[in-house]
Parts: sequence; structure tokens; C-alpha cells
Amino acid sequence: MKHFEDFTVGDTEQIPGRMISKEEILAFAREYDPQPHHLDEDAAKASILGALSASGWHTCCTLMRMIFTNPSAPAAFLGSPGVEEVRWKKPVFPGDELSATGHVVEARTSKSKPFMGLVKKRYEVTNQNGTLVMTMEVWSMIARRATGNAGGEAA
Repeated sequence: MKHFEDFTVGDTEQIPGRMISKEEILAFAREYDPQPHHLDEDAAKASILGALSASGWHTCCTLMRMIFTNPSAPAAFLGSPGVEEVRWKKPVFPGDELSATGHVVEARTSKSKPFMGLVKKRYEVTNQNGTLVMTMEVWSMIARRATGNAGGEAA
């Protein structure tokens, strides 16, 4: 289990891929983002995207699943104060295999909660062709090894 002290600015992690299916795109769109270019192939062909595509929010959710099911990167995660930036660079189409790279861009101890540190990562999501489809910068609250738990008591 990685604690705050294990994160260093400049660290990079590779996040294994996940294929996006047409059925998954349709199910997500029906539930959360019912725009025509996510729901209907004919409407999608007539759109600026030219084909059925995943919602950008679907791509964000897929990245989160990839991060938290990556067996090589368990961390003492305590939550997140928020996402700083998301950029959808290219559409994600059925059959695309997404993978990601995470870069630690900032790490600091919390001034108000000494039992944790804050780690900012920039994620770059690419498809099977190496095309950048999304970037996201997000902060994570990570328990410090020195105190070890969210209650702030010494471990």
C-alpha cells in the first residue's frame, strides 16, 4: 500500500487498458448523457463526430475505474477535494482500447490535516493508436505513513 511519502513529483505510472464497447457507450448515455451522438448511430454520423462516440463523462468514469482497479497501484486513498481540469481531446469510439499514464505533478502535506498529504496527478488517456483522447488533473488525499489513519492517531 502506497502512502503519501511514496509519491514524488515526477513519478509516472502506467495504467492498463480497457476496451470500450458499443453496448457500454449506449448504456452510459441512456442513463447519464442522452445526447443523440451518444445514443443513435444515424444521428452520430450526421454530427461533427461522424460516428457513435462515448460521452466525455463516460471516459472520465472509465479512467477512474482503470485507476482504482490497477493492481499495481493501491494507495491509502482518503478521497479527493476535486478535479482541476478535464480536457476531451478526441472522441472515443466503440472498440477503442483506452490506457493511461499518470504523472505526479505536485505533492504536499496538508496544513490543516497532518495525517494526510495532497497529491496532484495529471492523467493522459490514449487509445490503441496512441492518440491522446483525454487529460485530467486531479488532487487526491493520501494518508501519511507517519500517522497512518484518517483519525490522525499515531500508527
